[in-house]
Amino acid sequence: MLKLLKIETFKLFKRTKTWVILIAFILLTALIAYGTYRDAENMKMWNSPEARIANNEEYLKILEEQMEEIPEDIKDDPAAEEEYKKNLQESIQQVKEEIAHLKVLAEQDEDGDWRKVLEQRIEELEGQKESLKESSEYKDMEAYNEQEIERLKYLLDNDIKLEGQYDFNARKFLTSAVTILGQIFLVIGIAVFAADMVSGEATPPTMKLLLTQPVSRGKVLLAKFLSINISSVLLIIGVELIGFLLIGIFFGFGDANYPMVAGTRYMYDTTRLLENGSYPIIQIVGSSQVIPAWQYLMKLLLLQALFIVTCTSVVFLISTLVKTSMVSMGISVVSMIASFVIFLGFSALRSVAKYVFVLFGSVEMLLTGETVSMFNNPNVNMNSVVIMFIGWIVVSYIASHLVFTKKDILI
Repeated sequence: MLKLLKIETFKLFKRTKTWVILIAFILLTALIAYGTYRDAENMKMWNSPEARIANNEEYLKILEEQMEEIPEDIKDDPAAEEEYKKNLQESIQQVKEEIAHLKVLAEQDEDGDWRKVLEQRIEELEGQKESLKESSEYKDMEAYNEQEIERLKYLLDNDIKLEGQYDFNARKFLTSAVTILGQIFLVIGIAVFAADMVSGEATPPTMKLLLTQPVSRGKVLLAKFLSINISSVLLIIGVELIGFLLIGIFFGFGDANYPMVAGTRYMYDTTRLLENGSYPIIQIVGSSQVIPAWQYLMKLLLLQALFIVTCTSVVFLISTLVKTSMVSMGISVVSMIASFVIFLGFSALRSVAKYVFVLFGSVEMLLTGETVSMFNNPNVNMNSVVIMFIGWIVVSYIASHLVFTKKDILI
């Protein structure tokens, strides 16, 4: 069996197409890295305390000018003029308070007093608890507050400095790469890569020669199945990890114990009814888990590997069902793209969409629990999707085995 696996893997990497796809994937990953870096730098420039202070000071000048220039339509109405000035005064006061707050943040950032900033933020969130509990409209905010307080306390307890929202490091690159690639690029790449694993050998005498050897058809198929799945996982995650290492060397890896929020669970809020007659979905208070970054990334890559195997297994089944590479590739690519368009485009199909594996390529949403928002269904969570992935893999292989061992190989 091991010898068959080596033969199939050798044949796989002997193809020109494999190297073309690999190079394309490397270039795409590099483009994602550059785009993520440029976005982070631009957002950091415009959202730094200094930039926000400058913007608020400009806005303050505009408000003060408006205070001096009373609109013509209310000059003869003392009550309206007084109300106008009162609103402007409130806005001016709010902007001044925001500028003062930003200046404090800038000074604390320069002084390196990040612990004080965290303590103040925790105090603010704690102060909001009671008011949030009294209002049913803010149940989501109540859950978020609990989650954020737990995360900030984790930072203080473990003496970890809060990262800037737009800091760029290897961890942020990897999570961005997994998310962006999973949206559509992975499924198309895998469809092209794996579409001719079986059908590609149905035309030339390769398959016929292989089946005349003292090896069962089942073993031949299993070797092909394992080879294409292992190769797909190693190529994709291998390129991502190389990018992770390179970016880590130049920009830093980020703290391995940095707190990440995962496993958030949701439920229907039966105390409220939306205009469409459905119940809104809210977070379950205290359901989120705060885990270290290294554990978060491990789970993220494992979920991605499972998604890759699921895609590859289904494409492998299509390759077993047809006899020409072009037809296999065409069916694979078109079916993957059509799944996105049809099941996400028509709300009437949302109840079935949760069984369509292609829609779950952004596996970080599974890890955080945000997949619920795609389907407006709290039961669509990581556990249910993992079971669905495994189901697709098992069914695809069994169907491939039955078809391959029973059909005639006419070459």
